[in-house]
Amino acid sequence: MDKDLPTDGVTISRVDVYVVDLPLKHVRTLSKGAVSAGQAAGDAVHPVLVRVTSSDGAAGFGRVRPPTPWLGETTSSIVSAIRHFYGPLLVGADATQRAFNTRRLDQALPGNSVALTAIDMAIHDLLGQTWGIPVYELLGGRRRPIPMDWSVSLNPPEVMVAECVRAVEEYGCRTLCLKSGARGQWRDDVEVFRSVRQAVGPDVEIGLDPNEGYDVATTLRVASELADAGIAYLEQPLPRRDIQGLSALRGAVPAQIMIDEGAVTLPEAAAVIAQGACDALVLKIWKSGGFADALAMAALAHTAGLGTTVGGVSHGSILEAAACAHLYASCEPGPLAAEFILGLNVLDPDPITELPDDFRLDGGMALPPAGPGLGVTVDLAEVGARTLDSFVIS
Repeated sequence: MDKDLPTDGVTISRVDVYVVDLPLKHVRTLSKGAVSAGQAAGDAVHPVLVRVTSSDGAAGFGRVRPPTPWLGETTSSIVSAIRHFYGPLLVGADATQRAFNTRRLDQALPGNSVALTAIDMAIHDLLGQTWGIPVYELLGGRRRPIPMDWSVSLNPPEVMVAECVRAVEEYGCRTLCLKSGARGQWRDDVEVFRSVRQAVGPDVEIGLDPNEGYDVATTLRVASELADAGIAYLEQPLPRRDIQGLSALRGAVPAQIMIDEGAVTLPEAAAVIAQGACDALVLKIWKSGGFADALAMAALAHTAGLGTTVGGVSHGSILEAAACAHLYASCEPGPLAAEFILGLNVLDPDPITELPDDFRLDGGMALPPAGPGLGVTVDLAEVGARTLDSFVIS
């Protein structure tokens, strides 16, 4: 339940949108191909930064990068959604009416959860800045250490093993997620897993994420081959619509079944849970259109006796990583290890956002920032130097 808060309204007077040039050196690959954060997709995947300002002069920020190939939004579609629909509806609105505003925007232009997330992040940051409290308090959460899960890209085996060793030895991670599922290469997935297990030892939790790349038979083969190697979980092994297959796998393999792509919306999460198709849900703010539905998914999972994890790697984005941390801190009981470590300057730095001292990795753990709002500072001068396009709605 939300924390008791002031009842005075916070009127939104202005929405600024910036398309920012922030290339990433570390290109991630999964069974579907290269993730959009690499350079292959070009202008379709530039990050979008949103600043929401109140009539009192306080401001909050949200930032997203189109998460293709998971969802269909691009930089252009996000910008268009905010310019023509979400932004005009927000000017003059009361930011404290968070749930009402989210529903109103989603009704005006459904199916644009990534664009909606940028707005929702900025509104929560604005309210936290206005009232001098962190977002996790705004959401009724508490500050606690968050264990990190390092997502390891598909690469040659020696490269994947080296990345795992670095994650464990340099950053103290105790959970690793190995991307897998490239067509016809399940035996390679098994060998990589075994090589990683040998390199990091028996006490590190290791899971596989085929990103819809397996079928039922392949999943059973892989799970059987790794039964003695301590496989912790299989994340979205089957295509997202194969709920029947996922239900059949649950309990038939020696690992938890996690659902990501199969539970993008709250109704999808409810359906997956009702059909007994998973042991845990992967929460992602940009899947849910913001904090409210992500927390609702967490509540559904908790009620059904299932686990949750906070996904969304936030690659190169401290602002997105902070939002993930505040989400994690607002879920009870605490989720499994969270996958936002790539937003903490471990591979690609974030030149427009300063990493707070209280949000740094320590032994594979991170605390959510304790400052007001999301607890991070955006350098607008640096944003200006990197802006490809911008506009104001007032």
